[in-house]
Amino acid sequence: LGVQAAEASRDKVQARLSRPVVTQIEDAPAFWPAEDYHQQYLEKRGQASCHVGLKSDQPVIDAGPKVQGGTSLWQKLLKTGSSKT
Repeated sequence: LGVQAAEASRDKVQARLSRPVVTQIEDAPAFWPAEDYHQQYLEKRGQASCHVGLKSDQPVIDAGPKVQGGTSLWQKLLKTGSSKT
């Protein structure tokens, strides 16, 4: 079902394009869930969601306690919410 849905989606997009869509579509490999202690990692640590993917103009919510005393570029980005350091 997954491959058929992907191919149908590709064909729908292809109808609007003059160049060929060249994305390879194949069955997904076997999925192996992580151990229980990896599940719901952020929630288990009191974090509502991951900060990765925030736009530079969005504030980082509740980042202070998690990065205090840090000097790495990553910690500076967390504090400022910006890639401009």
